Amino acid sequence: MPYDEGQQTPVIIKNGGDYLPGPPEQVTIRSDLMYFTEWVQRDNIWESQSTLRGRLHELSILKASERIPKDTLQPYPDELSSIRIECERDQFLEVREAGDTAAGDVVLVVESSVPFSVEKPGDWMYAAAMFPPITSIVMLGGNQKLTEEKFDDLTVTFGIHFHRNSK
Repeated sequence: MPYDEGQQTPVIIKNGGDYLPGPPEQVTIRSDLMYFTEWVQRDNIWESQSTLRGRLHELSILKASERIPKDTLQPYPDELSSIRIECERDQFLEVREAGDTAAGDVVLVVESSVPFSVEKPGDWMYAAAMFPPITSIVMLGGNQKLTEEKFDDLTVTFGIHFHRNSK
């Protein structure tokens, strides 16, 4: 692990279904240790952010044809990182850090072209949405491309891990 930002993995964003059975197109955001703000729509984009500070830590990608996932860690603690997931029909999900890395004041922002469902309006800990098949995933650490995967007629599962700051 390139750096330790505190409590491990309080937020997991993934498709498929370890938590609840679901098709690969179902994307879930599960946060047992902190809330996210109510989803806000701006133009055709839905946005929510974590209510506590933390950092993106890892992206895991598992293609249907492989047995071991490809894990990418974010090795640049002084840089903000982002992960963009592109889907068919021009749909997307972007997970990015926003804030000041030097002050440790970084939150997770989720932007989506597809609205997520939550159990009740307001701040939430679990959200789900159905997306078209994934066509590509890109992870950046600052301006450095850490990984880029393109998919064509292939089932892929991904997991994004966000670690809460202990500060």
